[in-house]
Amino acid sequence: MAKSAPSLENLPQELLDLIISWLLLAGVAHLCACNKNLAMRVQPILFGTAKRVDHAMKWACGRGTETAVRAAISYGASASTVLVGTDNQGEPIRTLTLYLAAKQQQPDGFQVLIDLGARVDVDGVRPSIVTELVDRLCAKPRFLVRFIKAGLVPQLPESLYDGILLAALNIPKDDNTACLECVDRVLDAGADPNCVQYRYRTNKREIISPLSTVILSRRWDLFDLLVRRGGDIKMVRDPPRPYTPPLCSFHVPIMAAAASMATAPDGVDPEPVQRCIDAGADINLTIPSTWGDYFYFIMPVLLYLNSVTSWEEKAE
Repeated sequence: MAKSAPSLENLPQELLDLIISWLLLAGVAHLCACNKNLAMRVQPILFGTAKRVDHAMKWACGRGTETAVRAAISYGASASTVLVGTDNQGEPIRTLTLYLAAKQQQPDGFQVLIDLGARVDVDGVRPSIVTELVDRLCAKPRFLVRFIKAGLVPQLPESLYDGILLAALNIPKDDNTACLECVDRVLDAGADPNCVQYRYRTNKREIISPLSTVILSRRWDLFDLLVRRGGDIKMVRDPPRPYTPPLCSFHVPIMAAAASMATAPDGVDPEPVQRCIDAGADINLTIPSTWGDYFYFIMPVLLYLNSVTSWEEKAE
């Protein structure tokens, strides 16, 4: 009976090294995935240099591969940053591993990195990368929830807290417990419950605040939480400069309530306005606004009338 050809895992290390020297890095990675014995012999080659370790870590973060992430870290990769290139002066450019996982929409890999101690307040990373990470978190609630629950918000610049808070208030209702916990944690980190920010929706420039956000979405548990944590129901704060009166003054809670009352899915619903009044809002508040080149003052009743899209009674 003829003897079977020796398998790769039984080859002397010198021959295996010679074979591997002819493979691309991706081929070495595939070889490493064949079985545990080969992995133990090939990994030191795959992660043999700092450049290869960074390359492997970048690949693992982009694909959410837990085994590869852990292997790269065991060979010296940082759980927080990875080298992605050099600038014109030859200086290394590093990015956040959490940013790579979020960019490639890898929630499991994102969680693995958090569990392994990934941070965002590290040296050598451009501030714009941190801002881009926050933008992606705000657009993806499942990443945002993991980030907040891991206690990473205090590692961010304080200027980004408000955006995180407004995004946390928009976590879907089907995960309401997580939403309440996340909002509480962001407020604990130092976010301002009375912050105001611009937003653009259907070509309209609006200004919103945390209270107006939850009023428009009718999230009364969040409304109560914000009021309890210092949300000012009487707030009339100027928006960020350069300031011109907005088309829609939704950053003022009573104004948001008036608009919400007019756009209730089941007809006129006075609950938003009533809740604001019960909390101390002024139903006769007057604030400046604009329409094109016109400057005028608006009250809740006028905003309500302006928000009504149809005066026809809805069918039962």
